[in-house]
Amino acid sequence: MRLHIANGRLIDPANGRDGIQDLFIADGRVVAVGQAPDGFQPDRRIDATGLAVLPGLVDLSARVQRQDAGAPNDWRLSLSELRAALAGGVTTLAMPPDADTPQDEPAKVEALLREAPPGHGRVLPIGALTVGLRGETLAEMRLPAQAGCLAFSQGESGIADTRVLWGAMRYAAGLGLALWLRPQDPWLGQGAVVAAGAYADRLGLEGLPPQAEVLALQTIFELQRASGARVHLSRLSTAGGLELLRAARREGLPVSADVSANSLHLTDVDIGYFNTDFHLRPPLRGQAAQAPTSILPRAGLPATAQWAVPSPSPAPSARMNAKAHSNTSRKIAPAEPVASNWKPDWPGWARTAGANALASALGVAEVICVAH
Repeated sequence: MRLHIANGRLIDPANGRDGIQDLFIADGRVVAVGQAPDGFQPDRRIDATGLAVLPGLVDLSARVQRQDAGAPNDWRLSLSELRAALAGGVTTLAMPPDADTPQDEPAKVEALLREAPPGHGRVLPIGALTVGLRGETLAEMRLPAQAGCLAFSQGESGIADTRVLWGAMRYAAGLGLALWLRPQDPWLGQGAVVAAGAYADRLGLEGLPPQAEVLALQTIFELQRASGARVHLSRLSTAGGLELLRAARREGLPVSADVSANSLHLTDVDIGYFNTDFHLRPPLRGQAAQAPTSILPRAGLPATAQWAVPSPSPAPSARMNAKAHSNTSRKIAPAEPVASNWKPDWPGWARTAGANALASALGVAEVICVAH
């Protein structure tokens, strides 16, 4: 299959491209940019006028599994979720472990990868850091990594015991593996369903203070300095947390991070009157300095998937306290963010969220077109 994508705004941060250029693809690989190679006859031509042509995007926190109706304890990849991801420009999905599906054994990882259908983007499992995600006993890491795990994480479960986290960092550092951690103090976060503040007080809901993230980050960075472990921080949500991250990176710690798209587009007032569609993890912050938009332009961080909650109870406060599950929405392109003076930096955004460079002759052509 030979493809000619014409007249699009080609954004290729890895090679410093940002402009109107044509792209030529043959057998799933980029063969030329700008001018067609000699003898190139496309099987299909796509007019991308008014569109941005980007590398395929990576969802760093994808929930694309569902329960099998005939076997409640059996979980399968949801083809509808995978199709929705691809339609939103997501060509690679990193799957953190869930309590229902902890990838804590190599056989589970291999089964998941065998189940991933061709033509729906790559699925990259993230292994369970502790057995059953209970935060008590470290899970085996070497064999799941050999089976295909990208990294190891506690998902939404967290680790209350610092000794376990310390052991996990030393274990991962010895194997050269990365940990994906969501920084939240387990005690300050206990029972919290919204961000702490005046709005939470008016609703009568337990609030999560920004210090929960800051304290957890300080612990992670201190253990990281001693162990040398590589860490990726999932869904930072406070300005204080991002400032600590920037300081850690200046110090030279091997740490990366992402910010939830929800934190860029929404604030706590969007909850309205107990609207459970806005019960997210981490919770929506206020528009004041604790929100990440205040320093995001200096951070250059990618967005992740969203989180919402079901509504099983007629009582509004009870609905807000229900357990969260993954939001199926995967419309990735950024819209108007909270900060009115913040404009999408398409080259920077493609650099942080893109899956690969476009112009390498050896690179797989994971290319998307979005309005800009």
